[in-house]
Amino acid sequence: MPSESESESPSRQSESESPSPSESDLAGTFYLSGIKVSEVPRECSGVNFVFSVYDQEGGTTPIVISTRGGLEISTPTVYWYDNPEDTTPVANYGGLLSYDRTAYRPAIEQMNLTVLPAVRDKGAFTITFSGADLYPPINKVGRIVVETQNDAILESLGDTLPPLITPVNP
Repeated sequence: MPSESESESPSRQSESESPSPSESDLAGTFYLSGIKVSEVPRECSGVNFVFSVYDQEGGTTPIVISTRGGLEISTPTVYWYDNPEDTTPVANYGGLLSYDRTAYRPAIEQMNLTVLPAVRDKGAFTITFSGADLYPPINKVGRIVVETQNDAILESLGDTLPPLITPVNP
């Protein structure tokens, strides 16, 4: 006759192998709803940060991060500015967010830029995807790539400059 521990062992194993639906559904699904960048040095002032998200299968084309009303966003781009010596009335610290890496094209219904106060002369910002019909599930995201490029966002505006997004409490 098996000992008490031997007879209980198989039943415990079978319980753990097939959890009840309530136990397996607790985790839910997580989505990529934002990207935060911190410790941006002043030397990055005047450049664009271009973000791309790639799937886990090793694809070479960025996946769509957000879509709404037919507009698909796959490379959100931030123009970054950090020049404490600038005395123009526009701003000396902040950024602009575009859904296109080649020109300023805002999509405020789908994504927002929050500029955080600088810490030890290092900047920080967060891109939040909002009101979108689609976010990639986090289990489909293989990697997030951040590139810098010479400015194309501010340059595309010519003399028509929108105000930079700046921290609420600089």
